[in-house]
Amino acid sequence: MSIQIYSPTLAVGPVWTDPMNILASDNAYAILAFGQIQYLIGMNYGIVGAGVINQVEVGVEQYDNLDMAPFASIDVSWDGGTSWSALAHPVTQKPADDNAVEWLDVTADTIWDWDKLSDVNFQARLLVNAKAATAGSYYVDWLPVRITWTPGKARIRSNIYAPWLRYHRHG
Repeated sequence: MSIQIYSPTLAVGPVWTDPMNILASDNAYAILAFGQIQYLIGMNYGIVGAGVINQVEVGVEQYDNLDMAPFASIDVSWDGGTSWSALAHPVTQKPADDNAVEWLDVTADTIWDWDKLSDVNFQARLLVNAKAATAGSYYVDWLPVRITWTPGKARIRSNIYAPWLRYHRHG
């Protein structure tokens, strides 16, 4: 089994301060002020591979000092942001920066293949609802992706009957 962690190379968050700060775990933060509901999207992870994908996880390194507990969750897109997973993966609230990544398993969100994980298709999205808060901010340091796979060629199964594909012995 192989495990690889990938960082986004692009981030979009319209009302976030410094959304590009989620590209690395470096204590530089994308910041969402209180009273907001907003998405922060990581893109262009540079994921490539061959073999059977066993697990896909999105990590988030974050904390908040909001006066009301926010709701935060992760979801993913495998078609360039046209659609998003139906499952919301809640993020644990942290009142201080512990520099720990919380890994959220998104494996069951679709049947993963390497094309769905390509830069054209894969996006990770963090939704933060801090609408009820009247003071404080939500801080995100890093939004990585961790892929676990079994190296080798991906197996393609087919139940197609093709009588012309018979073994012929020559000689």
